[in-house]
Amino acid sequence: TLTKRATVGLLVGARGTGKTTALRAIARGLHPVRCVQVRCQGRGYPQLEGDLLAALGSPPDGTRSLAECLADVAPVAVLVDDCHRLMRPTIGGFDALDRLGELMRSAGGGVSMVATMGDAAWQLVARARHHHAFFDRVSRLEPWSEERLGTLVAARARAASVRPTFAGLQEARPGGAVPGDEQRAERGYTRVLWDYSGGNPGVALQAWRDSLRQRADGSVVVRLFEPPPVEQLEELSVDGLFVLRALLQLDGATEEEVAMGTSLGRAQVADVLRRALAEGIV
Repeated sequence: TLTKRATVGLLVGARGTGKTTALRAIARGLHPVRCVQVRCQGRGYPQLEGDLLAALGSPPDGTRSLAECLADVAPVAVLVDDCHRLMRPTIGGFDALDRLGELMRSAGGGVSMVATMGDAAWQLVARARHHHAFFDRVSRLEPWSEERLGTLVAARARAASVRPTFAGLQEARPGGAVPGDEQRAERGYTRVLWDYSGGNPGVALQAWRDSLRQRADGSVVVRLFEPPPVEQLEELSVDGLFVLRALLQLDGATEEEVAMGTSLGRAQVADVLRRALAEGIV
């Protein structure tokens, strides 16, 4: 909500839960209030500031600050997607995030922000900052229901002009299948998909794609997807688990940044990443 003082809201969710889609919905809901929407590219605060100035139509010539440009067009909502890309789990790794907070405090009333952040990164911020984070309100994206996931899968199939059959998932019955068996098979598949994905639409769609098989005649059938083997994770060393945790927290991180965030050597990080890529973990 736009108020007389700058307010900052945060939307938290795991990858694939629809943070970007939710941000677009917020922009539509705020109409006719002007919205400036950008996505963090992982190149630090200067890049984000330049993207915001470009979205406002202001030249980044240094003559006027971003806070002044925002104040000129108030009321305005600043929507920042993937703001976890501003941070790094190193000394001084929250500086860019702090600069974003300082921007909002200096912009004045009529300028508010809604940002999105990955769940793993938010856990890091919450542990490091506790109640000192500058967000006025933190909301979480809830898992989707089984019915909603089924609707999403059906909509994506229609959009791709695919009419898959679930006949291969029907239980074998004496005398053959009976009317309604395929519908029951589809409902059963949707329940398995929902349970496996934990209600995460991104994970569900990936598993759905892995379930589709095309026959020689061009028809498409549904088969049960193969979940990735978790035994490989259990066999990783402690250093390997540190690297994987850093990858979750550092969306789009480089090998050097992972090494800095884990205090491991570049060679150790390279070995873990090489194995993770070869075994399909990453």
